[in-house]
This record gives sequence, structure tokens and C-alpha cells, in this order.
Amino acid sequence: MHDPASSRYDTVVLTLFERLAGRLGQLAADLPFDKEDLDRLANDLRIKNVPDIIYSYKSGRRLFPVQISSSGNWIIEGRGKGKYAFRRLPVSSELSLPLDLEVTPIPDATPEIVLRFAKGDEQSILAEVRYNRLIDVFTGLTTYHMQSHIRAFVADMGQIEIDDLYLGVNTDGQWFCIPVEAKSASPQDQLGRMQIVSMVAYVEQEFPGLSVRPVGVKRTEDHSLFFAEFTASSAPEDIRARFYKRYALTRELKG
Repeated sequence: MHDPASSRYDTVVLTLFERLAGRLGQLAADLPFDKEDLDRLANDLRIKNVPDIIYSYKSGRRLFPVQISSSGNWIIEGRGKGKYAFRRLPVSSELSLPLDLEVTPIPDATPEIVLRFAKGDEQSILAEVRYNRLIDVFTGLTTYHMQSHIRAFVADMGQIEIDDLYLGVNTDGQWFCIPVEAKSASPQDQLGRMQIVSMVAYVEQEFPGLSVRPVGVKRTEDHSLFFAEFTASSAPEDIRARFYKRYALTRELKG
């Protein structure tokens, strides 16, 4: 029996996980399922839009219920159109960040009206990043903002989302594509390995001639912005941080 106090989303994903584990073996590290499994689950539980619930966990927006997370480092991995799998990783699905880094002050160029009405979510973070050219500062590139809130289909993976996308050039004229994932200050809002893998796969599919430099941005409790650039790997367990930086936007002028 499921905990009646658990959320509707948790009930759905836990029910699916238990059915697959019972069918394929509890110790299996890979539990594939498809749209037909979701349709049967929707019918049994009398709910709608199960794929959206699954996507919430696949994208890292929600954490798995403890009944799942206590049995391993699980992710939901897209395997193509209408195909998915629970996959157990040898490492945590979340990326740990050294939040004790020294803070670098940056003059805040965000318009006052934007600061006044900002809601503190990922989109407000991305607005501050753009107004202050923090992608340029962090990467050392000259960058050009291309698109926000991308939803796309990636072959062999399924639907993915990217918060922001930049193109950049270095002093040697080499071009880069910089996908960006932003996270709020909430402790539950963490950068995940599958998000980085999804960004890399999208760039390799849509911009095959460009080098990819995936970047994650996390708001910290003191309101500073933590930046990390990750390796451009297609395997979640191989994602590593290449380097970090922490910035604080300030209105105080030196001198």
C-alpha cells in the first residue's frame, strides 16, 4: 500500500517502478517501459497526462520518493519516442557543487525595474545572467544569446528541455554552443546528470559543427550565482565538472 499522504506524482512513479521491478526483477539495473505501460497505469489509477508526470522526474524537476531513492541512484532515461527506462547509476544522479568557493563581485547591470518584479525563479536568474553578460565572463568567450526555453525531440532520447542557449567565439575564431541549465536557491532544485547529457545530445544533433560547453547555474542561499561547466559526455555517470566560479552581483562601486 502506498502512503496516502504522498503526492499524486509520487504515487504514479512509485506504482510504475514497483510494477516494472516485479516484472523484470527487483535487482535489475535497467527497467525499460513505454507508452503502453503509461496508458495502462493511467487507466488503472484513473489519472490523465501521465507522460507529463514521468517527464518531471526524467528532467530532474522532482526527486524520486524515498521507496525508490533508497534502493539506488535511479534516473528516468529517454530511449526514443514513447520509450523510457528506470536506470540505476553507479554514482548520484545529482551533481555536487563546492558552494564554499570564494565569491567574485560583478557590477550589477540588471535594470531596476527587472529586479523589482523578478520572482526568483529560473527565468529571473537567466535574465540576470544575460543583462550582466555572465556567460562571457565565465567562459572567456564572446557570446550571443540565441534562444530561451527550448523544447525539442532528440533521437534515441525523446523530448528534452533547455533553459537557455548561447553561441560563442574565442580569440582564435573557433565557434562554440553553450547550453545553460538554471536552478533556483531551493535545496530541492539541483543540477542533474541527465540534464547535462540532454543538453549535450541536443547540441550534437542540431549544431554538429560546433564544440559544446554545457553550463549549469545555481542560485545560492546568499543570492550569489554558482557557475559550473561540465564535460560534454553522452553517459550520465561520466559527467564531471571542468571548473567552477561563484559571482555576486553588486551595486557598490569601487574606488
